[in-house]
Amino acid sequence: MKQSSLATIILAALAVAGAARATVYNFALTVSEPAAGLTTHANGVDTFGNVAVDNAGGNLAFDITINSGWELRAAPDSNHWDFAFNTAKAFTYSGITFLGGGAATETESTNVNASPFGSFTNAIECDRGTSGRHATPCLPGWSPGVNPIELKFTAIGLKFSDLKQTTTPYGGKLTWFITDLVNAAGKTGNVAAQDCTPSTGGACDFSGGGDVPEPATWALLIMGLGGVGAAVRSRRRLPAEA
Repeated sequence: MKQSSLATIILAALAVAGAARATVYNFALTVSEPAAGLTTHANGVDTFGNVAVDNAGGNLAFDITINSGWELRAAPDSNHWDFAFNTAKAFTYSGITFLGGGAATETESTNVNASPFGSFTNAIECDRGTSGRHATPCLPGWSPGVNPIELKFTAIGLKFSDLKQTTTPYGGKLTWFITDLVNAAGKTGNVAAQDCTPSTGGACDFSGGGDVPEPATWALLIMGLGGVGAAVRSRRRLPAEA
């Protein structure tokens, strides 16, 4: 077998293995402070939305979606943020985009507080804009079609093991992410994601940074390398058979 064919087999095996490594972790936004009145549930727990984090491409791609009945908003204070999270190191934002509302712009902040869930190293806020006829999203109150219901961005240079929970527990659990929401009744408050579920099933494990191949990936890689070995052995037998 020609060297070019061997190289093709190796590259194909590595490509398949790389694709199989991609994992999406889902963090359900379910926890709010009961006094905020964001839900009719007395304990403040509801299905407000979800934070999906994808490690494809060697960076972390975030997709924050808000369920029907709530919206992201522009908070008039420094205790509420459209999205906040903790990381172990600095990174670069790319492609910050608000969806489902008007043409919202954004502001990035660091080292913020989001009561009652603790402090966070990074935050994104949907700008309030000007007032009156030329108002720019987002707005502080319930504003369907103006306030967004989705936020997407990529954190360049981050891997899963760089994500950190808060050090302040709420309800006996630590928080991964928070969002600031408003409901149709005009009630506002922070909502937290405290649980994680991988798209592949099982439990979330960030110890390997989300880049450790899964058993199926190892199987594909071994099969590919096995094919390369068989090709090499076949090539060595050709002179003797001749």
